Amino acid sequence: MTPFNRLRSEDILSSHINGLTSAVNNIEQTLGMRTATISGHALSPVNDMSDITLRNRIYEGTIRNWTTFTVRRNGAVVAPDEYAAHGGFGAVVFHVAQNPAAAITVDATRVTNRSTVIEELSEDTENSLSTTVLQPRNAWISGLINLTDPHSIATNITQAAQTIDAFPIYLKKDTILDRMRSTTTAAVTQPTTTMVMGIYRDNGNAFPSTLLAQTASFNATSAGVNDYALQAGTVTLSAGLYWLARYQSAGVTLDGFRAIGIMQIFDPTTAAHINGTTPMAFCQGVRSGTMGNITTLPSTFPALGTGANTSSYLKRDFVGGVWVRKI
Repeated sequence: MTPFNRLRSEDILSSHINGLTSAVNNIEQTLGMRTATISGHALSPVNDMSDITLRNRIYEGTIRNWTTFTVRRNGAVVAPDEYAAHGGFGAVVFHVAQNPAAAITVDATRVTNRSTVIEELSEDTENSLSTTVLQPRNAWISGLINLTDPHSIATNITQAAQTIDAFPIYLKKDTILDRMRSTTTAAVTQPTTTMVMGIYRDNGNAFPSTLLAQTASFNATSAGVNDYALQAGTVTLSAGLYWLARYQSAGVTLDGFRAIGIMQIFDPTTAAHINGTTPMAFCQGVRSGTMGNITTLPSTFPALGTGANTSSYLKRDFVGGVWVRKI
């Protein structure tokens, strides 16, 4: 432990502050602090000094701990020789007073309150205690929860044409995703079978709601792996429940899962809201009504109901798989 002495107010020197900042930097380095970028963050002048010649020279932000930054005045970059930089404190000190009407802003990379070391330890702990499938970085993940039964994985599962199937997936922590995948197990006899996959937010009641990301529409006619990037590149999701969705224009056959191997949804009380039956499990997902030929997923998942253009909970012995990649 660093032997810091107890100081009186009249004893405080710059060297004392420098010692504290060095100790903080050592802690940050040990923890592997994450960084984030900010743009256009407004800096405010510190004008509480009695000497008016010092006013409009010191500008500070409400977000501090900048590692790199660019100062702007009315949108234009300010030359670094116009000020003394104090990024760690979230402040700059201009050599001359600034026009009080000037808008001083900063674009910066800053240290956040997230630690890579703690997050990795937490993930290791979760994985060691979890009864579900482990999810390392760069792994393809899904709502699969049980690999103890060798029959959890299934193949050649025929899918309904022109419908969207969505399956729940629970993320234990903030997760970055970049690609989605399914596997066509047999060539389709239709001239062209298109598919599109996406991720929906949960509505808070075990049902998909708002579309968060999707792939482009692609040709899924031939047998093989359908591996496509999200159109947004990556999507960062907070811990919580989400839905992996897949639309196909024709009745393709896919690799997938046995119903008891994936996340379950208790049957709704309204029997008409259930599509299918199985003695093995509860519902496993949600299926839309017939969507026709589409090349993009709807921004809001079709509502639960019994009429046209509505959805119902899916209940099958086997379901076609859809995966997403965690990076």
